[in-house]
Amino acid sequence: MRNFFLKFLLLILWIPTTPSLAKELAHPDGLLRLYNYHLEETLEVQYEKNGKLDPIALEKLNHFFRSRDNGENLKIEVALIRLLDHLQDHFAVDTVEIISGYRRPKFNQKLKQKGHKVSSRSLHMQGKAADIHLDEIREETLRDYLLKSQTGGVGYYGPLDFVHVDIGEVRYWGEEIKRRKLIGVLNKEAPIQLTSDKNEYLPGEILNFTWTFQQGHSEENLSNIQLEQFHRGKWLPCPQERAT
Repeated sequence: MRNFFLKFLLLILWIPTTPSLAKELAHPDGLLRLYNYHLEETLEVQYEKNGKLDPIALEKLNHFFRSRDNGENLKIEVALIRLLDHLQDHFAVDTVEIISGYRRPKFNQKLKQKGHKVSSRSLHMQGKAADIHLDEIREETLRDYLLKSQTGGVGYYGPLDFVHVDIGEVRYWGEEIKRRKLIGVLNKEAPIQLTSDKNEYLPGEILNFTWTFQQGHSEENLSNIQLEQFHRGKWLPCPQERAT
């Protein structure tokens, strides 16, 4: 009776991927735009077209996902690439930012020894996992979608601005930690210090700034200030009427 109850409970907790989602995952558009946070590299590649994989494009992806400590690379599983492609298409985002791709075992162990929360059996070492950030949505939105779609492992690191995704067993981990506030300018020698009231904001939302002026400087200096946005590894002018 106890075993029956446990099986029944597991059936309730398990939510299968819907047929429409499974179809989307199996047939993304085959085009990926990526930015590697640590290596400061960008890549736009058509790795699949009309159901046919491009081996040269896949090699470019293997190199792009390389271990950031020494450049060693490994074959990245196509299922992971397709999952990232699907997320880019589904959320209509410009670029998928890769915080961590492949990690060679020695580098993974080194991170663990330094106190980073990495698993000794991390799927990053098998080319089956990636830590990602999407500018256009919040980490919570990405996390909730991945949990609903049951595509594999999901690790929530919202306060650090990324989500772990992998194509292993369906599982979840994460901590709800108060979000940090972003320091807009942290240069003690700058004439004007700027801080914002939150770490992220989406189009249409209000972002409040606090100005602090060093001795000898006043609001007249604000006429030369220009807000910028981080896009595909570059800082670009942010569309605006005027900073106030």
